[in-house]
Amino acid sequence: MHKPKQNKFEFKWSGLEQRLKRLLLVILLFTIANSSNQFLILRASDAGVPTTGVLLLYLVFYSVSSLSAYPAGHLSDRLGRKGLLVSGYLLYSVVYLGFVQSNSWYWLLFALYGIYTGLTKGVEKALVADVAPQNLKASALGMYSMIVGIGLLPASLLTGWLWNEFGAAVPFYFNSGR
Repeated sequence: MHKPKQNKFEFKWSGLEQRLKRLLLVILLFTIANSSNQFLILRASDAGVPTTGVLLLYLVFYSVSSLSAYPAGHLSDRLGRKGLLVSGYLLYSVVYLGFVQSNSWYWLLFALYGIYTGLTKGVEKALVADVAPQNLKASALGMYSMIVGIGLLPASLLTGWLWNEFGAAVPFYFNSGR
């Protein structure tokens, strides 16, 4: 019996196109300057929002994120992904500055943060899929997920350290200014 020839799968960073490498590096850098959403909850809680209010704020965030993701995807298909992604990143900076400046606008800030998430997460993945070669799309998306996961660990450790050493405002300034 003749065995069919099996193609050997290879996925090497050095074998990726420069455009995909640059995109993944930008996403990594953005992720490292980000942090866990739990710091937003902690900030609201420290500002005096009661536990039930904090839970409702998180519900607002997830609801707005879910509701904005589909229109964002549609817009990225029609208008292009890069501009929408940059707009989302700018919105992120504004929201994080808002977390420093305001103790009373948390409902709006969590809703805007939901829009940021809706504007960026699916669009980032779509852009990675657009840039990746046809035979490596799934692997590139796996690399994207790995990069985001790896980047959030030091980002959250840094945010926690900045918070403990310099107060709650400093990590929000840092994250908004990157």
